[in-house]
Amino acid sequence: MSLFDQIYQAEYDALPDATAELEKQKAAALNTLKGTYDTSSGTLKDTLRDQIRNAYVESMMQKRDLPALLSMQGLTGGITETAANDITRDYRNTTGAANKAYNTSFTDLTNSYNTNAASVESDYGSRIIDALANRRAEALQKAQIAYQIRQAEAAAAQPSVAAAAESSGPIVETENKTIPTWKETGGVQKYQAPYYKQPQSTFGYKNNQAKGGLGAKGSTGAFVWQ
Repeated sequence: MSLFDQIYQAEYDALPDATAELEKQKAAALNTLKGTYDTSSGTLKDTLRDQIRNAYVESMMQKRDLPALLSMQGLTGGITETAANDITRDYRNTTGAANKAYNTSFTDLTNSYNTNAASVESDYGSRIIDALANRRAEALQKAQIAYQIRQAEAAAAQPSVAAAAESSGPIVETENKTIPTWKETGGVQKYQAPYYKQPQSTFGYKNNQAKGGLGAKGSTGAFVWQ
């Protein structure tokens, strides 16, 4: 991982995680929807159960009371098959209508819950994506600034070429030797004796150490070599 990537990751981790709060809000919204759905679904089931029970009780009471009612009307022989069939048919019609109403209401309730849940998922999904994008953008901006500061500090810590040259003195390299520098000593200009690889002179000079100065004895403005 590069230095910039390390700085970026540190800046990203240091920022608050807005997505965590959004996830909590989404979960709370979905739980609210689910709670409402469960309650409404339970109410529908209770209503259906009551309707079916009432229809059954009604049919049993009719079968029980019909012979007495017929007797009061002067009809004997008990409940007829036709009358019994009518009671059974009414019971089935009532329970059938109750089940149909329940199925319609339950389907509408389920569809509404699914639609609302999908809307919550979509809404918070978009908000979470935006929060992540904002966090990345902010981390990138801070990382760029921090990286530039780090680079500037590193550059400032390195000595400049000019400063290094001033501290070492003016030495000029040539092809065969090092040119000596002038030095002020006692008001008389003299050469600093250089050391360089010089082959033995044809004039018989034995070594490569030069001594002397301008106007020295035995010279006419030239160097005296020993």
